[in-house]
Amino acid sequence: MSKDGHEIWEDSETVTDTIFTPATSVIGRYGGTWNGADSSKTPPKTSEIPVAPEPSELPICAPCPSVVSSPRIMKDKAWDDTIPWLGNTYMILEKATRRPITIKNNEILLAPQEERGDREAAPTPDNTWFCAENQNYFGFLNNASGRYLGHNGHEAIHAEAFGFRGWETFTARPHPSGGYHLLTPFWADALQVLAIAGDGHHLIRRTHGGVLWEFRKV
Repeated sequence: MSKDGHEIWEDSETVTDTIFTPATSVIGRYGGTWNGADSSKTPPKTSEIPVAPEPSELPICAPCPSVVSSPRIMKDKAWDDTIPWLGNTYMILEKATRRPITIKNNEILLAPQEERGDREAAPTPDNTWFCAENQNYFGFLNNASGRYLGHNGHEAIHAEAFGFRGWETFTARPHPSGGYHLLTPFWADALQVLAIAGDGHHLIRRTHGGVLWEFRKV
């Protein structure tokens, strides 16, 4: 430290007197620093001090794509079908044939196609289901019988229980092509899918299956 308060940096060969006055320092565009307190140095030319470009001189960028025109958003339009939710009543339809899950003679089945022709089934108490919730699972209560859709502990699907417990719980998982897989717990570490039996009418659950379901709110 010198007598006038300036810091002095020393090494084995040279002694440099450096004055730290940041408020009066200007860094030139091509390197070097001019200190206004040091009259022995020549101030940089104005042309050497970088100047921000005018807005008209900035490069023109391509416009950002809008969210509406994003191909991913358009692709995901298949997800926009009716979403099942508690407190609502639905027809649960097989996506491919539009056949509803129905109670007939105390059995759970899909209404035979020949009974309907090309017409989509109308809602009735037998084929409409109230969506309830328990332990973050959905349950579907039939409006005609007052019983919940469920299984018998094996592969058969029925509607026998008036209460909503483990064998009556379902999860609806959306599919990228539209519709849902209906999943039911299998023991504690797996889910099985709601599927159609070999006769084409009755319902079963199995480990794998490609059946998709849609919900039509009524």
